[in-house]
Amino acid sequence: MSPRTVIALLFCFVLASVPVSAQPEFTPLPVEGYGSQVVPSPDGAVAVAFTDARAAMIANMDLSNGMTIIDMSDNSVVTALDGPVDLATSVAFNADGALLAVVHANGDVALWNTADWSLRDTHATLHMNARTLGFLPDGQTLTLLTSGTQPLLLFMDVTSGAIVGMAGRHYTRESELRAILSEPQGLMRTSAIAAALAPDGLRYAAANGFDEIVIREIETHDWFTAREGEGDLPQLSIAHMVFANNHTLVYMLRSGELHEFDVETRTDRLIATVADRLFMMDVSRDGSLIAAVTHDPDALFVLDRATGAVIQQVSLPSPQLAISLNFTPDNSAILLGVLNTEGAGPAAAILRITP
Repeated sequence: MSPRTVIALLFCFVLASVPVSAQPEFTPLPVEGYGSQVVPSPDGAVAVAFTDARAAMIANMDLSNGMTIIDMSDNSVVTALDGPVDLATSVAFNADGALLAVVHANGDVALWNTADWSLRDTHATLHMNARTLGFLPDGQTLTLLTSGTQPLLLFMDVTSGAIVGMAGRHYTRESELRAILSEPQGLMRTSAIAAALAPDGLRYAAANGFDEIVIREIETHDWFTAREGEGDLPQLSIAHMVFANNHTLVYMLRSGELHEFDVETRTDRLIATVADRLFMMDVSRDGSLIAAVTHDPDALFVLDRATGAVIQQVSLPSPQLAISLNFTPDNSAILLGVLNTEGAGPAAAILRITP
């Protein structure tokens, strides 16, 4: 039996072997290939699945598997986008779902009309391997988080392609940046391992390799440290952060802890200690639920954010196979994108949340 067949059978076996008492409906989506991110539209009517360029590059896999639109009412394929879809790193729908922005590893941003899935425009940028944190509420301004020594959050007008604003971390002078870079592990201190944008677009958070979280106000450029870094060596524990609302940031530590930080009161609260080695997380659109993938056990957890109680738990073959995790807008399901190193079997699945 080939490795490709083994991986496909393993994924299907896990979906079929969940205890009946949990009553989950974990169903593969019609997306095949090496690895997909799956992102729902604002109304949840469709989802876009695409080959994640960064995951594919790391695994030395094919980057040209395309981009598929899925009808979420019956999990059928609506269409495959015809145009520039290779090397995608992230996607975002605008506020009313009429526009899909695709950010590519080569610096291009492609804009698609969702009414007929036609290509509206392509804007070239100078920022390789950037990713989007989403649209601002106006539906016309796209955020781009750049990679590099000092990451910047850029604001792009999608009509003209012009960069209309930017925000950095808290290093405002070149001398400050040089001083930090001269320190041991200085590059890790200026990095943005994880980042999140508030729903109203007025503040964003960034965590560096030492697990220090900085929150910055976009309009005033004021900033403060929400979490101090720990130790003299990079921890790389905070891989995912999400604003549950405009003033509450939810973040994870790989040790198993889920925290939330209230920007207004500047207080931190431990939500729950889930399991050892948290891998990734997401927060539902209404802020009430948290989904978390863990390594010990290899499972997907759904938790009540207010109490930290586990609502649902589903086994996974390996959390390293999970590369995207997104709640649907109505909070009834979770979309999971997986990495298939041999390119076999489903690359995405949907989990129906049990009340």
